[in-house]
Amino acid sequence: MVLLPPIRDDLKNKILNRYIGRRFALQGNVVLIVKPDVNIASIENRKFEELTHFFVRNTIFVKLALEHTLTQYIDIVDQTSINAMGISLGAIRLIYLLAAIPKIKTGIVVMGGGNLAKMLTYSTQPDVANYRKHHMLLFSHHNIVDYENATASVNLLDPLEIAPAIKDKNICMIVTLKDTFVPSDNQVELWEQLGRPKKMSLSCGHFGAFWHLNKILSFWLR
Repeated sequence: MVLLPPIRDDLKNKILNRYIGRRFALQGNVVLIVKPDVNIASIENRKFEELTHFFVRNTIFVKLALEHTLTQYIDIVDQTSINAMGISLGAIRLIYLLAAIPKIKTGIVVMGGGNLAKMLTYSTQPDVANYRKHHMLLFSHHNIVDYENATASVNLLDPLEIAPAIKDKNICMIVTLKDTFVPSDNQVELWEQLGRPKKMSLSCGHFGAFWHLNKILSFWLR
């Protein structure tokens, strides 16, 4: 099981990662937790185009980590049964990963979204909001409409473009219906592009999903 955690590497998320990892380990999985090697805050002075580099670099990083792990555990890991789970930013990273690594046959996308331009414009997640504020000042975007148009005009490698290529994977999604961090509309948009795979909808915001963690894990493990 490859676990791609949320954007922040704080104590709360470390505890969350351990809890989820332990649940999967108890089911007999070898669990690989791969944090982002680059944080969005570290690229706030760069142009929109470099966001694609951020996701591509992360995909390469995870691929190398997975290959190393499979080599290390070659005698105990079933190479034909590799799963992945991504949460929030990790779920967006997971879309790129599913396209790049054929060995990963199944994935659970928890609060992942598509349409990067919309998410960059309207997400209230603090790191994304700070990125937007800094970027608007740095590149003289005078209002939110100007900013959205600027992001939309850039040729980003969007999860929505990748989604049709991974429809044949065994994917299930967890969608939060009152989310402003990964806006709910963007989650549904990704679900549509993935061919409407199996889905659990939760009537809550971003953090509310973590109160349903046992339900989410049971949904995946059954």
